[in-house]
Amino acid sequence: MNNVMICREIFNKQKIDTMRNKQQLIILCIFPLMSLLYKMIEHEATSFYLFMLMCTIMVPITCMSSTVSEENDKGTLRSLIYAGIHAHEYFIGVGLCIGLLTFISVCLIGMISEESTDTCLVLGMMSISIVQSLLIGASIGVLTKRQINVAAMSAPSSLIIGMLPVVGTSSQTVHYITRFLYSQVVLDIVIKRQYDIHQILILIINAIVLFVIFVILYGKSLIISK
Repeated sequence: MNNVMICREIFNKQKIDTMRNKQQLIILCIFPLMSLLYKMIEHEATSFYLFMLMCTIMVPITCMSSTVSEENDKGTLRSLIYAGIHAHEYFIGVGLCIGLLTFISVCLIGMISEESTDTCLVLGMMSISIVQSLLIGASIGVLTKRQINVAAMSAPSSLIIGMLPVVGTSSQTVHYITRFLYSQVVLDIVIKRQYDIHQILILIINAIVLFVIFVILYGKSLIISK
């Protein structure tokens, strides 16, 4: 079985599991609903970008960590490793499903905001944020021995990564610290509608580091789960 077929099988399994998981479906709907409620009160473009950013951070980290920790708890992850499923195959299969659903939520927020300026740039940056958040969620899921304990790690992580850039937009001190965080870079690019090579390098380095961490944890998950 080649890599594409493996990823497709994992994707199809995850698609079914997600559609049956009411909690994850509710999480996917939260930010579009919040955006709709906010639009009834006020219409400020920057606020909708914050909703998008929070969606690309909290939803992937929460859903991915919950999914991976559940499979880790049930022993499914161990079986996949014994079956020769590599880290990148597992991540693509599960992450693609959750990532696409998150992207749909982001698009719904964009439609609600009725903002059409530099749509490709905004959606591109949000897609980068989704991928990196999925890597964080996957690593948290592997680290968590039992699914019941995953929220204790995923909730604080997503809040810190999501809220620090928001604070950084109004505080130079905080921004100086968070400028190397992918969420801060994404928000800066989306708000300012411009980017430079340094920001692109930061995003690439973030992605590489997060992927390497996940691969290492995935390979050692047999030891971690004991």
